[in-house]
Amino acid sequence: MQRDINSAIDLQKLNFMIDQAEKKIIPIRNKITCFLGLTGAGKSTLMCFLLKLKPIVEIDDYGQIYIDFIQEEDHKIEIGHSSASCTELPNFRIINGEYYWDCPGLFDNKSIAQEILNLYCIKKIFESPSCFKIVIVVEYQNASVARGRDLANTLRQIVEMFPDQNNLFNCLSIIVTKCDKRNMTSEKFVRILDNLSRENNEFESAIPLLQMLSRAPQKIVIFMTPENAEDLNEELRNKIHACICTASFTKMPILNSLSDRAKLVIDNLLTLYENDIKSEMTKFSKKIFIKFRSETDMNALHQGKAALDDFLSIDPQRFTIQEFESGIINLSNYFTGSEALSDGFRSLTNKINFYNSYRSARSPPINLLSWINPIRYVLE
Repeated sequence: MQRDINSAIDLQKLNFMIDQAEKKIIPIRNKITCFLGLTGAGKSTLMCFLLKLKPIVEIDDYGQIYIDFIQEEDHKIEIGHSSASCTELPNFRIINGEYYWDCPGLFDNKSIAQEILNLYCIKKIFESPSCFKIVIVVEYQNASVARGRDLANTLRQIVEMFPDQNNLFNCLSIIVTKCDKRNMTSEKFVRILDNLSRENNEFESAIPLLQMLSRAPQKIVIFMTPENAEDLNEELRNKIHACICTASFTKMPILNSLSDRAKLVIDNLLTLYENDIKSEMTKFSKKIFIKFRSETDMNALHQGKAALDDFLSIDPQRFTIQEFESGIINLSNYFTGSEALSDGFRSLTNKINFYNSYRSARSPPINLLSWINPIRYVLE
């Protein structure tokens, strides 16, 4: 199985995708509101609607109604018209002075690589702000077909990420999209949720949350499938804003939530990053060796030797990734003067720190000693 997964994914390409995500995700320290939901649920459509972009409502060749918006190409939010994801990287916008993130989809249908990238982005987004609200975007069909299996998957993954369901309830609201039932109301949808939780044991992990929602229909708003652009009006926008306002900003940790297949790929990503660090450490040790051979300033040489001794004096059994990173940055000041080198190590250790919590239970621990051995050889 692992061989099949490895052959289906290009780790270098995934590494590149993660680097691109790092550049796009702006660390926001203020309050944020995040749209979460399955791929294709309508999160990007919701973002465009709240931005008051001019809507276009059309019918395709199969009689399906779809929504698009007139946008500037340089700041375009891609909107898909199928269950396939168009949001490969998160979209950040400011709406009425508040910060919003349109997150990539849960259970992405493209690939394991996209699943890993999406969860990486989501966790990075939630880790930086002082507090946040969550808007769960749910396609109506996900609650009405197959006993709500897709809705159960959505709630299960969100509960895995935020297991404190009391806090989760307080900070969330739900937008039900693509609803063609003209008589559907928040109260009726709450009853649908209640019935699904009784009939389908796939909702079991989210029952405490569903019980609280059954008494709070104000936390749910129905985004009807429009018949024309006039249906996408200020009244609907105000209803959505009012629904989001029922939630309270909160701060809680976000936990890991990846499929078993993705965790196997994570193990291989870690190996890739570890090998990158070993390679960089070998190059770094050569620079140190050259520095020792060519340095004529004995005071500078003494300071560099003292810095090396301090770095190598740490007990490898208690050596942490953070200590490695800070030690390397300190050494680069003495021996290379290169910010690019320390930035490169920081990027690698950031990824290792992140993915270390995702690795499978059978994965071997990271061998920090192997990272510093090239430096030891310089002194021998």
